[in-house]
Parts: sequence; structure tokens; C-alpha cells
Amino acid sequence: MRGMSGREPIGGRTPDAAAATLYRAVCGLLQEVLPAARRDWLAMLPGTPAARPTAPAPLPVLDWLPQIRACAGPGTQALADTVADLAGTLPWGQNYSAADFGAAFQARYGFMELIGPRGPLAAADIACGLLMFAPGTEYPQHRHEAEEIYVVLAGRAEWRAGDEEYAVAPPGAVLHRPSWSPHATRMGAEPMLALYLWRGGDLMQKSEIG
Repeated sequence: MRGMSGREPIGGRTPDAAAATLYRAVCGLLQEVLPAARRDWLAMLPGTPAARPTAPAPLPVLDWLPQIRACAGPGTQALADTVADLAGTLPWGQNYSAADFGAAFQARYGFMELIGPRGPLAAADIACGLLMFAPGTEYPQHRHEAEEIYVVLAGRAEWRAGDEEYAVAPPGAVLHRPSWSPHATRMGAEPMLALYLWRGGDLMQKSEIG
């Protein structure tokens, strides 16, 4: 049976339904983990965003989803499991090419904008989605105009902002990156899944490297 959009359901869900289910779970977690100084971001997330037609677009990095389930934290396990359950129905993508970080990097990362100017759910002033890396991957220093928040869902990667030393951020950690602030991430033995939020500036900007 086809869904209301006319597209075949995948595992009993259309892409629209999968995005809506994931969005509800994401908003629930953000209500729990965002500190008082960052809760103004919540007001920017629409309660019932309009849906856009999308098609599933899996990537090689999703092969690590079973390990993602295993390395989530107590407070993030439910959302990590929801991502693992729905990942195959969602439009994953990449904004770097092999010319940026090499061909091996391309097989070891991906992101999925859930809500924003190009995601399956529409928003004009904020973007929110998922970022995933395979073990042993380094996301070199980069920066962008948008202010950013990361919420680590699974994996104990090392994170760095500006000239600070790398430090491990466990599942549940909330990391803030101001506009144009250089930052980098490197994975250890575990894959890493994080939630990201962008606001301000060009929400479709490709990050500047270096």
C-alpha cells in the first residue's frame, strides 16, 4: 500500500512519516539537554513544520549503525535507537568531495538535515539534523558563519574549539560553537553520531576548511 504522498512505505513508514517521528524525538531530547543559556533555540523550532517530498538516500557510513546503538549513553539511547531504526528511510548527504579530505573520508561520514532550508521538514531560520562518522575518522578544523550546537548521541569522540586542546565529549554532551569559530573532531575506536543545530547566516553554506 502506498502512503498519502504516493511513495512506497519503507518498513511500514513513508519518508515523511519517518522524518516526523524523528523530529518529535529530537525535540523531546533537546527539551531535556539544552542548558538554560541555549533554550532560546527551542523557540525557533516550529511545532508542526511543513513536509517536503524526499527520497531515501543511504550512505556507506550507515553500516556502523549497529555499533551506534551500542555506544549511546543512558540519556541518548532512545534517540540513537530511533535514528538506527529510521536511517534507511531518510535523505542522507555529503557536502564535501574527495578533493577536500580524500576518497577514504567520503565512505566514513554523512549528514542528514532533518529540518531546515533543504530537509524533509521545512524551516527558514534554523537547521537541525544528524552528523555521523565511522571510527578512526578525523573531521579537520573548519568554520562557518552559522552559530552551532552539537549534542553527542553516541560515541566518545574528541572535540576541539579554536586553540583549545582536544577533549573527549561523551554521549549527552552539549557543545556550542559561535559564528566563524574554528572547530574540529576526531573519532577513536567508536563511531560517532551527533545532533547539530545551525542558526544565523547562510544555513546551506559549505564550511571553510582550515
